[in-house]
Amino acid sequence: MICQQCGQEMTEKGRYCSNCGSEMTAPNSTQETVLPTESPQVEAVPEQVPAVLEQQVPQRKGRGRKIAWIAGLAVFGTCLLAGGGWLYYDNVYRVNERVAEVITPVDEGRYKDALNRYKEVMEDDSQKHRERITKKINDKLAVRVEDAVAAFASSEDAEFAKTEELLQELKKFSSVSELASNKHQLVQKLHASRTAMASGDSLRKEHKYKEALEQYKLVAAEDTGNYELARKTQDDVTKEMYSYYVDEAAEMHKSQQYEEAYIRLVSLQAFYDGNAELKDLADRYFKTYYDTTLAQADDLASGKDFDGALALVDKMIDENPGDAKLKDKKADLERQKLEEIEREKERKEARKKTLLSQMAVQYDELNGFTNISPKGYLPGYINIGETVNLEPGIILSEDETAHFRVIVGFEQEDWIFFDRVIFNVDGERFEWSIDYFDRKSDVLWGSIAEWTVRVSIMHESLMEEMEKVAAGSVVKMRFSGSDGFRDHTLTVDEKGNLKAMLELYSYYSSIEDILAEWAETAGIDL
Repeated sequence: MICQQCGQEMTEKGRYCSNCGSEMTAPNSTQETVLPTESPQVEAVPEQVPAVLEQQVPQRKGRGRKIAWIAGLAVFGTCLLAGGGWLYYDNVYRVNERVAEVITPVDEGRYKDALNRYKEVMEDDSQKHRERITKKINDKLAVRVEDAVAAFASSEDAEFAKTEELLQELKKFSSVSELASNKHQLVQKLHASRTAMASGDSLRKEHKYKEALEQYKLVAAEDTGNYELARKTQDDVTKEMYSYYVDEAAEMHKSQQYEEAYIRLVSLQAFYDGNAELKDLADRYFKTYYDTTLAQADDLASGKDFDGALALVDKMIDENPGDAKLKDKKADLERQKLEEIEREKERKEARKKTLLSQMAVQYDELNGFTNISPKGYLPGYINIGETVNLEPGIILSEDETAHFRVIVGFEQEDWIFFDRVIFNVDGERFEWSIDYFDRKSDVLWGSIAEWTVRVSIMHESLMEEMEKVAAGSVVKMRFSGSDGFRDHTLTVDEKGNLKAMLELYSYYSSIEDILAEWAETAGIDL
């Protein structure tokens, strides 16, 4: 059968053409075309011609339909692609664009910008695909946290500051705040662990083994790169420490540093409990330390340094509280100290009497004071003159409370009206300011006198200054005033008198001692 539309011969019976799809209209039978037999005017036509003619026109019609069909498919495909492109743009591209607005500034370190955009996205309920966008942002932030910690865990500790900054900032993003906080704690723990490991290695090189061991103990199990190494290193350091400290103690003992040698060994016993060799060595060193300390205490006591001797013995007693020999030694030293105090009091009393015999002493019944001046001076009077410009003395109250007194001044023809006294003691200077009421003066036969008086109870620095003057090799004084100045160099006699008076004064109770005794009796804490 031949299709009437496209001319294609059909091999099987069917309602529609298998080539063009047209409905088939089959004839009632296999009818052949009958041509007229008698027609002199028309030549015979070959049998193939009708078939060829029949095939030409239908073939042109089928090609047009096919082109139209292909064009339809193209239009349909274009529409499909356009629709897919729009769907991709709206559902993928725009979502990724919103996500990048948060993630990109995070990666670039612009955390403030990222956080502000993050809050806008999280709070914008009108945003299309909001749930997808926020989920992708949160997932990517979580990845940033995990990647940062993983990178730090496998890198040098120099990255700590950068990693910590990132985690500190990501803690501000609500969705990953808890994760970032937990990871931040882990990073800090790893940082502390690495620091402890490095510190332990440094201390080990310096032979500070005990300190190094303490650092190695701080290495955390999470610090997998160092944890097992730190455990092994502790064993190695413990062995090194024993040899090093024992050798060091031996050198100390050899150089007669007995206490240091003993202490060095004792400090090791906490690390080597039950080590018999170490205990025997420490006992031997302690005996040397013990015997030497007692010998040193005896030497100090023989030099009258009982306080130093008692300090040594007290220290040994603290280390050995049950030692009866040490307690007896302390009691003996205390007895010797009391005996020496009594002897010193007797010596001072004898020296005091000797000095007093070399002084001019006068008791003033009217005011109840005793005046002590250098021999040859008149007690209770002003003894300064042309050659004597400094006069020391002591004033005793009726209860023998002593006050040191110094008179400085001069006698000459003209007034100076001095308001300053400058001292130069071997190049060291200090100055007294004299006000109008403290400067005294008098008119003598053919001359004038100017002076001032200073007393220790009123001038705290007086004793220290006079000690310097008495010990000075060359002491110069200048009386300076509105009408000029006068210079004077202290004579040997002036300095000798000052030294003797200062020594005598030391044998009397000062006003501070009297106050202290009174306060102690009254139970008052000054």
